[in-house]
Amino acid sequence: MIEQNQKKLIKWLIGVVIAAAVLSVLIFTGVLNPAKIKKFFMIEPDSHLMTNRNAYDIALLEAQKWQPDAKLAFMDSGSISERGRSNTWKAIFISSKVKAKGFSIEIEDYKIILLAEIIYNGVGADFPTNIISSEDAIKMVRATKGYEDAEIYGAEVIYMGNLWYWGVKTSKGVVSVKGK
Repeated sequence: MIEQNQKKLIKWLIGVVIAAAVLSVLIFTGVLNPAKIKKFFMIEPDSHLMTNRNAYDIALLEAQKWQPDAKLAFMDSGSISERGRSNTWKAIFISSKVKAKGFSIEIEDYKIILLAEIIYNGVGADFPTNIISSEDAIKMVRATKGYEDAEIYGAEVIYMGNLWYWGVKTSKGVVSVKGK
């Protein structure tokens, strides 16, 4: 019985040594990148927060109940992570059928917490699928000289003059980034 257990242990150890050798060769040759492996298994601390697209998709359904032709005019985050995620977003929609008014929707943790028709004079449009994300806007601000280490407070997107713009709010002021 002891001899059989020793054989199993030796086989297991040989398997571990072979697996370690193969893994070492794959890492050494660059086939496996330890940083990518770690990132694959790591859960980002803000992964539970909403992206701007998550919030828009939730808000649009409600805005279309208000007016079927609802178009986004403005969207603003609460405090935001480096990856452009926030637990709160506010969106304002407009309709060509309702003059000087907008529909404000606040979303927190993927749930609508406030709906209100408000006084609003602005323009809106369909939110393009190819607009840069809030995360990309933050990365562009980080690549701007003098803003590499600025604290990021939030981000807003607004439709003006037939273009979408991100405004990234930092400890050094708001930086404007074109959405496309």
